[in-house]
Amino acid sequence: MRFSRRTTVGPSIFVVLGLIAALMMSAAPTALAHAAGTTSVTYTGTRGTIARTSIGKGLPTRRVASAKSHTSDAIALPYRTPAHSGPAHATSGARAPQVSGSALSKGKAQGQLLQNFNALSDVDQRTASGFHFTPPDQGLCAGNLGFHPGGQTVLWELVNEAAIVYAPNGTPLSPIMSLNTLFNDPGASGDIRCFYDTASDTFFFSEIGTLQSGPDAGQTATDLAVINANGNATYQIDTSFGGQCFGDQPHIGFDAHGFFVSTDEFCGPLENNFIGALLFGLSKSQLVSLDATINMVTFGPLSLASDPILTLEPAFGFPSETEYLLNSFPFDQFGNNNSIADTLGFWQVKGDRNITTGHGAVTLTGRIISSETYAFPMPAASTGTGAVTCQPSGTPPPCGTGQTPVTSEAFLNPDDSRLLQVQLVNDDRHGLQLYAALDSAVNIAGDPSARDGAAWFVVNPNSGRVSDQGFVAVAGAYLLYPAILHTREGTTAMAFTITSPTLNPSTAFVVRKSSSRSFGNVQISAIGSGPHVSFSDVLFGRARWGDYSAEELDPNGLDIWSASEYIPPPPAGADKIDNWGTDIWEVAGAH
Repeated sequence: MRFSRRTTVGPSIFVVLGLIAALMMSAAPTALAHAAGTTSVTYTGTRGTIARTSIGKGLPTRRVASAKSHTSDAIALPYRTPAHSGPAHATSGARAPQVSGSALSKGKAQGQLLQNFNALSDVDQRTASGFHFTPPDQGLCAGNLGFHPGGQTVLWELVNEAAIVYAPNGTPLSPIMSLNTLFNDPGASGDIRCFYDTASDTFFFSEIGTLQSGPDAGQTATDLAVINANGNATYQIDTSFGGQCFGDQPHIGFDAHGFFVSTDEFCGPLENNFIGALLFGLSKSQLVSLDATINMVTFGPLSLASDPILTLEPAFGFPSETEYLLNSFPFDQFGNNNSIADTLGFWQVKGDRNITTGHGAVTLTGRIISSETYAFPMPAASTGTGAVTCQPSGTPPPCGTGQTPVTSEAFLNPDDSRLLQVQLVNDDRHGLQLYAALDSAVNIAGDPSARDGAAWFVVNPNSGRVSDQGFVAVAGAYLLYPAILHTREGTTAMAFTITSPTLNPSTAFVVRKSSSRSFGNVQISAIGSGPHVSFSDVLFGRARWGDYSAEELDPNGLDIWSASEYIPPPPAGADKIDNWGTDIWEVAGAH
């Protein structure tokens, strides 16, 4: 099994750039059958170091033309979501979880929409890179530009090969910059993550890069960038196993002492043999200080119950003394799709303060825990016709010289049921909690067709058990790439793309207030201007849609920023080669 590379097209040639995002696997209906609570494993970290590759005084920002925000009103959709929390029940065979409906309402979402603006698109990232890229891999982080409490709040958005800094009202504070600039890497190739650590007032960024020096120069690396009051610095982690592997889809998180990076390792001559995830633990304090050398420990390749771990998500958020991580099980040990699964992997790193000191053991322990049943997602029916047209640019078949085949997509690809991001929050009423969500096929009461919905989980890290869970789904529609976030006061929000045969790909969200056990109506934050058109279907044999949505807390700790993909208005939404764009919005928490 192996990931498909992100697909790119330039003005006159076609380039395939990097392995990321979607697995090319068989669709055998193999259900996962782990015995929850009986399988565990412990790894001891192997010590090493990484070197700083560049250092500066910080990336300057400047104010440019003002952006126009969307209306502050959201559109309520009829929705179906459980009236109470608890496990869903799957029927026999490979059917999706059953979701019962609650009463419908035409009211606004319970969280007020504070900000909402059109953000980076394929047109913008082509400005930065010179190429069309699909799908949009997205990162979003909100922090203090002054790098101190009370400093000016800014938003970083990173999509594929482009990055930009926004004011909260959508006004750009920087030009569109290339990832080559941010990461000091000419081989920067995306799969971006971005988080802000309020404990150290530091922005952390990660992506797939190319080693710039050493015996494995030219091989795959994970690029890191760190920006705070000390300046900015970049680092590289060799994820090639001596040039034998491709380290795909890096994910990052942190606690009080450690900064963690996980990669999915594909090895062998064709880089198509998946051996499991690697986890790298770095000294957070050394990164924050922009030190020339960073202490590091490495774990893996990782597996549970003979199942190689895919997409291990380190938690970000509250700086606890322990790092927690979660993974789902979309595939079995042979690379077949798990039609249904009812377990998660729960992991803890102990002793990570020893990473900085260089003395004492650092251990990673994982075990399987029970969860609600989730199902491998299905292609999401959308508004395209399936027709292929030939557009000016490039020279591939079946079009003639100087033309590109582009598909009006009748279906969007949700890929699989991997977790998207994991947040650790110290809830005022419940203490430490982990929040995560994934795409799941669901059967909705009263809807004759199975749909894609959002399965969400709350894990108590002290007990290592799921304490709350459920589904959000919309009758007649599909939800793609859910990201979930929870505030200390108890507000929960989820962001995703929504589409149907009558609804162009749009951005949407749902909110559960601290006073409620149920989510409110699904709200559309930005309506898509048309169907998705893309060059990937014909040239690379599959439709693609955004690999990430993203959510992060405002520095005030109360409000929630979200970003996801949709089809923006012209001119970006009228691009004839690939017309995806992104929307950024802010939802009020409890004040």
